[in-house]
Amino acid sequence: MTILSRLRPLLPTLGISFVLSSVMALSAVTVTAAATGPKYECDAVTGVGPWQLEVGVEPTTNQFSVRTNCAPGTPIHWYVTAPNEGGPYGWLMIADFPQPPSSRYVYAPHGRAKVWADPTKTPGQRYQFCALAFVDGNNNHRDDGALNGDRFLAEKCVQIFMVAKSRFVGQLDVGPEPATAGKPVRVNGVRLEGADWATGTWKPIPGATGLVQHLEQGDSGLYDAVRAFRTDKRGRVDLYVPAQKSGTYRAWSAPAGHGGATSSTDYVKAYLRHR
Repeated sequence: MTILSRLRPLLPTLGISFVLSSVMALSAVTVTAAATGPKYECDAVTGVGPWQLEVGVEPTTNQFSVRTNCAPGTPIHWYVTAPNEGGPYGWLMIADFPQPPSSRYVYAPHGRAKVWADPTKTPGQRYQFCALAFVDGNNNHRDDGALNGDRFLAEKCVQIFMVAKSRFVGQLDVGPEPATAGKPVRVNGVRLEGADWATGTWKPIPGATGLVQHLEQGDSGLYDAVRAFRTDKRGRVDLYVPAQKSGTYRAWSAPAGHGGATSSTDYVKAYLRHR
C-alpha cells in the first residue's frame, strides 16, 4: 500500500488543506494507474472555476469546475477546499461525487454548490481555493484508492474573487408615454441594493455608477447604452435621457465589490420627431 493510498481515507475527516501538504511532498503526480485499471495519459489540473463567486444574504448557488489535461470522457472527480487560516479545515469543502456521512465535504452535484456569506470576509477580495483531482479508475463515483483503480492526478490552488450580490428593487418607469424620439424622458422607479454580509441584510448602494440601456423594437441583439447614471444617497436611479425609438429600457450596474445587476424593464412607444 502506497503512502498516498494511506492518506486518501483521511481526506474527508482531516480536510484537503492538511492532506495536500503531505501529498505534494510525494511524487504522486506521476503515479501510473493501478494494474487493475486502465491507464490515462494525464497528470495535471489546468484550471479551477469560476473566476468570481457571487454571494447574497441567503446561501447562493455557484457553479464550480475543475479542468484537467485528461482526454474527454476520462472519469475525473474532484475536491475543492477554501482553506481556513491557521486551521486544518476549510470554510468551504465540496466534492463533485457523493460523500459518506462521516465526510466533512459536501456533495456538489454537477459542481453546483451553495456558498454562505461570511461576515468576517470583505466583498471584492481574492480568496484561496484549492482543488484536488483524481481519476476514478473503476468509475464507481467513489474515492477508494489506488488499490481499486483510482489515481491521484494533481492539486492546484488559485485566487478567486468573492463579491456580494446586488439587485434592483422596484419597477423601472420611463415616461412620459408615448415619447417623442430625441426629447427627454425621465427614468426612475428602481433602487440599487447590495448584500451586506456583516448584517445579513440588503442595503441601498449610494453613489454607484451604471447605465440606462435600450433595445429597439424588433432588434434581437444586445442592449445599447443610452446614458450613464449615479445612484443617489438612497441608491435610487433618477435621471433624464433622450428618448430612443420604440423599444425597451432597463438599468444596469456593477458596483465595486458586487456582482452586476439588471433592473426590470419598461417598454416605451416613441414617435419620430417632426420638423
